Parts: sequence; structure tokens; C-alpha cells
Amino acid sequence: MKFLSSKEIREIWLSFFKKNNHLITKSASLIPCDDKSLLWINSGVATLKKKFDGREISPNKRIANIQKSIRTNDIEKVGKTSNHNTFFEMMGNFSIGDYFRDDAINYCFELLTKNEYFAIPIEKLYITYYSNDKETFNKWISLGIKKDHLIASKDNFWEIGCGPCGPNTEIYFDRGEKYDSQKKGVKLIVDNIENDRFIEIWNIVFSQFNAEINLDRNNYKELPSKNIDTGAGLERFACIFQNKETNFETDLFLPIIQKISELTSIKYNNQNKIFFRIIADHVKTCVFAISDGAYFSNDGRNYVLRKLLRRAMMQAHKLGINKPFMSKLVDVVIEIYSSFYPELIENKNKIIDSIRNEENNFFKVLKDGIEIFKKMVRENKIDSFKLYDTFGFPIELTSELANDYGVKIDLKDFHEKMLVQKQTSKKIKNIQSMQIQSKDLMDFILSSKFIYENKRLKAKIIGLFVNGKKVDKIPVNCCGELIFDKTNFYFLGGGQICDTGYAYSKNNSKKIYINSVIKAPNGQGLHFFKNLGKVDIKINDELFLKTNEDLIKRKMIERNHSATHLLNKILKKVLNDKNIIQKGSYISDKYFHFDFNYANKITNDFLNQIENEINLLIIQDINVKIKYFSIEEANKIYTEMNFEDKYSDLIRVVKIIDSKEFCCGTHVKNTSQIGIFKIISNSNIANGIQRIVACTSFEAFKKINNVLNEIENYLNTTNVDNLISKIKYLSDENRKYSLNLKKYSLLLAKNIVFSIIKEIKIFNNYKFFVKTIFDIEFDLIKNIINFLKKEINNYLIILVCNNKDTKNSNIHILTDIKKINANEIIKEICKIAGGIGGGNLNEAHGYIDDSNKIVEIEQLIKNKL
Repeated sequence: MKFLSSKEIREIWLSFFKKNNHLITKSASLIPCDDKSLLWINSGVATLKKKFDGREISPNKRIANIQKSIRTNDIEKVGKTSNHNTFFEMMGNFSIGDYFRDDAINYCFELLTKNEYFAIPIEKLYITYYSNDKETFNKWISLGIKKDHLIASKDNFWEIGCGPCGPNTEIYFDRGEKYDSQKKGVKLIVDNIENDRFIEIWNIVFSQFNAEINLDRNNYKELPSKNIDTGAGLERFACIFQNKETNFETDLFLPIIQKISELTSIKYNNQNKIFFRIIADHVKTCVFAISDGAYFSNDGRNYVLRKLLRRAMMQAHKLGINKPFMSKLVDVVIEIYSSFYPELIENKNKIIDSIRNEENNFFKVLKDGIEIFKKMVRENKIDSFKLYDTFGFPIELTSELANDYGVKIDLKDFHEKMLVQKQTSKKIKNIQSMQIQSKDLMDFILSSKFIYENKRLKAKIIGLFVNGKKVDKIPVNCCGELIFDKTNFYFLGGGQICDTGYAYSKNNSKKIYINSVIKAPNGQGLHFFKNLGKVDIKINDELFLKTNEDLIKRKMIERNHSATHLLNKILKKVLNDKNIIQKGSYISDKYFHFDFNYANKITNDFLNQIENEINLLIIQDINVKIKYFSIEEANKIYTEMNFEDKYSDLIRVVKIIDSKEFCCGTHVKNTSQIGIFKIISNSNIANGIQRIVACTSFEAFKKINNVLNEIENYLNTTNVDNLISKIKYLSDENRKYSLNLKKYSLLLAKNIVFSIIKEIKIFNNYKFFVKTIFDIEFDLIKNIINFLKKEINNYLIILVCNNKDTKNSNIHILTDIKKINANEIIKEICKIAGGIGGGNLNEAHGYIDDSNKIVEIEQLIKNKL
């Protein structure tokens, strides 16, 4: 067999399908676009769902690509098996209502076996097919696949919830008896046994049925538009064509593993290979995810990313590495992939900074986690799953701490909760299914024009539907969907909410309330409505369209959307950072938020400057210009964006001064219409990602006015000009009280220390003191301890602090006696009085449950002395 590098495998795949009239598309971002059912893009077809289920009609019927993908459902297998990875490249070819079973199998067979392509010997291929799918069986036979290399399986049927589904056929490569020590042979495939001999390299799904709830599979209806969905794992191809034991020894992983070995001075061998593999796999996933706009945080996909990096760091901990080093692996990952994914080079600094910061945060998590663990021990409520899931504290470290503190953790409970979480995750996957194809909507090709003008518009109903099925009329008080020949109702999308409003006849006998608008498969506006009139709504009815009650809502949305463009421009200027990129937005009539990458703190001075700059642009009466480009022109001007597979032939660009943004949203005609711009808040929503929430126009006025009124009421004044001077006066007074409080605290601490010195006993030539102090602040205790260490020597002092607001008592042990170990003493005290604590030779602190044991504690100390 040939030796092929990963680069050569990609080239063969793409050139073959280009030759066979497929549009070659770039890999989509790992972050799904307008698809809340997925955390990550996890397959090639995930980016084509709308085309497969008919929500969009694709202008290109044949597509091929190599899609970046992330899957974490089999994370426990990563590093332990030969071919499980969290990040992988899925090579795919797709037919959307074009060729079907015969051609798909022909392409597969030709590409795999012909000498000019992959040249795999036919006897090395084993193939599974759906038990009832005799057409697929016969097709493989006709190509020369032997019967004993074809395995029927009732599981070979791709179906996730409702929508497109169908039988599939899987192609396996036989690596030989070297990887089959028990010589089970094809039984490994038949019984679905995890093995390293038969590697699944390609899967073809014949998407030909509509799955429906409570309907037997044999009764599924044929799809109006049949599709082909395939997936072939690049890493598995590389493993085979480079004749390696696992994916991890291929050119896609080995350089990373070698770099880990170099940085750690630890050899990659059988004893530690799992640790190396998990680190290499997870850091690669982080590099690609961050490059595509993900970041480390505590929710959604970004939490998954955080857990991946921390899982990798735990493997480093097992190798004895207890300092940040993952960011040093970024360069080698980029070196492997940058020729095919050049965006990695552009995002290199962002990736390194993000990983380095997260590593540093993790070490802080470890410190905080230890404190949380101590508190749980103190309260006798150790929840290892909460430590792991809420605080990101690894179970391995929880086990180590439990051992150190002589307590037990319920590992069985931990693993049960982990199982529940995993099962919940699998249930969530069920909502990833596509929608049922609506033949009537897919076949509806009458054109509808969207008009940006925000005024009353007369339009004709050209399509009526109920749940996607074509009808002639909608009765009174009933709901449905409709398409007008033209509309000024904005579709939901691009971060902007859709318009709502009314449509009515001249005499008001026909009236509907439109509550939502989305894009139909062929690009028209699909209006969801309820018939509020006195008669049926019918095809060809002419109605007047009025967006958003009294048009105020639309106007406010326009103002907020144009303000996001100004904010995007001014942020770069004020923060002096051209690399700021929009990471998301939400635009409504009340407010908008704008997410962007920026690692440094944005001070109040910066925020004030941003507000001032934007408001200056607003009052300059700058016209907002709209320009349309052909796809060819847009690709030349905006090289970073891919317009090739867009439905529309025209790309719309909104220009305000020198700010040019591709945007389909609604905007003001002139900046003066925005009125006022006011920032409501600025916050970090994740590591390196910030969010500014702002409002404009009347909402901004209300926000400013309400705040002023509240301050006036609080300060009991109606003179706005006096507000600042009054606040400054109160702030100065507060500062004086704080300074006096600190001074009196120090005096009080000194007095307490002098009283302690008077009560100190001499026992066996040592100064010895044990006492309970009631209701004392933490800062006061710190001052007492500092004074005590300065004033006396040759001492052993124990202070037990009781506060009425807490069940436990703080305990503090101080000593300068060489033969006494404060850390050992506090642990012995905790055995007597319950609790937890720790420290060093001279100082220890902790909590005890029973302060009434003071006499026993005193006797313990005497025995020590």
C-alpha cells in the first residue's frame, strides 16, 4: 500500500470530488451558526442541516469538503483506543437531491481502490449494511465485494428524532491478525466489539425517509428530496496509510507528542502514553476551538473547552508537571495544520494568550478548590461531584486531599452522577435532529421581495400554509403561515429580532397579527400569524402591512443596530486595538449587547470616551450608506468571508464613515436618528471576551433619567448640579470613618495583646496561653497575631474565636518553640474537638466544631510541653 501524508490524503479527496463536479467548500467554523441544538460542529452534515431538511434550497446540489469537528461523547476512550479523538477532520461528499445510492457507492469504491487514488486492496475492505437494504448489498456485490466481507446489521440505520433518516453502509479496513490476538476475525464487527483490527474509515448515509413519532420504521414516507451524507475520518486514513499503531503516531499527532517529551524531559512509552495522547488531543482541540471564536468560561461549549484543557493539565500533573506549559504546544499544532487552515496563524497570539491565562486560572482553581474542600470537610458534607462539575476541581485531586485529611469520599456517588450527566447529554443530542422536510415549502418558488422601507406597505398573499402544508384559506381565530409577494417584515437572523405587527384589509374585515417571521426554504419571508378578522384569509388577498405596533419597535431596533456598527468602529479606536473582532450580538428594541475579544480591563475613562466618541458621531448627521455587491465582488473585497454557498446573489454592505460591514439588518438613514447612546454595563463573559450592553434613543433617555431621579431621591435633593458635590462629601466622610476604624482596631488589638501577656502562664519554662475570645472580627484577629509575634518569645499560644453568627470556632496556634509543630498540634486538636486545619511549624489556623473542649485542649498542650 501507498504511504500518504495527511496533506496528500486531503489533496486526493478534494481533487477526486472536484473532478466529479462537486463544489469544494471551506470548512465551516467549529461554532454552529444559528443552530442552538449543537454545542460544536461534529460532522460534515451538521453544517448542511437546513439544506438536508428543506429549510433552505441549496443552489449547489453536489458539495465536498473537509470539515473541522469536535465530539466529546467518547472522551473516556481518548488515548486508550487507537482512533478516538475529540478534534478530528471529517472528509465528506454530499448530494442534496441529486445523485443517490448507486453513484455514492461508485464514488466510494473508485476513490478507495483505484491506483490513481488510495489504491486499497479490495480484500482489505469489509462492509456493513442495513439488514433490510438489499439494494446496497447488491450494489457492493456488483463491484466485486465478496459476500463474506458484507455484514448485515439492524443497527445500520441513521436516525435522530424526527426528520430525514435512512439506512447507512460502513466501510472497514482490515489491519490483519497482528491486531487480533484472539483471532476472532469478522466476529469483531458482527458483535460490535471494540477492537484495533477493523477500523471504520467511511460511512455513507442514504437519507431517503422522513422519521415520524409513533410510526414504525417500515411505514416511514419517502423524502421528496433524497440526500447523500458521507463521512470519512482523516486521522484514521492517516493511521492506515502511514502504517502506524494508532492515530497518535501519525504526522497529525506525533510532533505534538515529541514536543511534550522535549518540554518535560519525559520519554513517550507504554507506561505514560495515555497521558501524552490526552494532552496532545485536548490541546489540539483547544487551539482550533479558540481560533474559531470559542473561549474558556463556565457555560455551554466554552465550559466544555475549559474542562478539556483542565483534563489535559491533570494528565500533566500525573506526569509530575505542576506548572503551566500547554501554551508552549500551540506553535507545533499550528505548524502541522497551518498550510490547510491559515487562520491558525492569524489567531496564534490570541490562542497562546487564552491558553496561558486559563492555565494560570486553573492553578488558582486548585488553590480555591482546596479551600472549598476544607469547608466541606468542616461541615461534613464532601460533594466530590460538585467540586468537579461546579468548580472544575479534578476528582483525582479530591481523592488525594481526602487521603491527606483522613476522610472518605463517595466515589460510587460521584460516578453515578457522572453517568446521569452523560445520559442527560445523550438526551440533549436528540434535539440535534433535522426538521421534517416540507415538500410544499420546498417546492414553493414564487418570488417575494423584502423591502427595507419602514412604512405601510400593500402586499398580496401568494402562499398559505399550516405547519408547512399548502392550504387555500385560514379560518377566523386560526393560525398559519403565509408568504407575501413583498414584505417589510424583517426575518429573524443576524443577531436582530424579527418584526411583529399587523396586516389588514382596507375595510378591516380581514386582519391578522404576525408574531414571527423566518426565512422559507427558497428565501422568502415566512410569516407566522393568527387570523383576528371577521372572514377567512385566502390566497391573493391584498393586505396593508404595518410592522411593529405603531412602528416604534422597528425604529428602536434600527437605532440599536446602527449603534452596534458605531461601537465596533469606536472600540478599535479608543482601545487602540485593530484586532478586536465581534464575537456575537443581540439586537432588540430595548437594548443591544455586543461581544468582542479584549484581554485587558476597560476602565471607566475608556467607557466614557467610547460614549463620547459615539455621541459625537451621532450629532454629526452622517448618512448611512447601503451598497450591494455580487458574490464575485464580495469575495475579492472581503477575502476573510466565504459567500460561495449563500442563497442570495447579492451581498449587502452597510457603510458608516469608514466602517464597512456585511449586514442584512435594518438601519437608520442618518446617525442623528440614533439620538443618544448610553452604555449600561461592561463585563467579562469569559476569558478574553467582554460584553458591552447599551441602549439608544428614548430607552437611553429613560435609563439616564431614572438613575438621576433615584439619586436625587436618595440624597433628598432636586438640584442636579449639586449631586456630584454631595456624593463627594459623603465619600470623604466615609473615608474618614474607615481610617478611624482601622486606627481604633489597632489600638484595640494592642490592648487585647497586653491583657493576653498578663495572663500568660509559665509551664516547664515555656510561655503558655489557651483562651476563648468571643465575637471578634477577622481583621482584629490578624492584628492581634501580628502584635503577639512582635511582643513575646519562647511561647505557645492558642486562641479560639467564637462568633455568634457561625456554628464553628476559628482556632489559631502560634509558637516559636523548635520542638513544637503547630501543624501537628492543630490536627490533634481537631481529633478532640472536630474540625479541620493546617499550617506550618510556627503557625496554624483552622476551625473546630466544639469550643467547649478548651480544657481538654489545654491538657493536650501541657502534655506536649
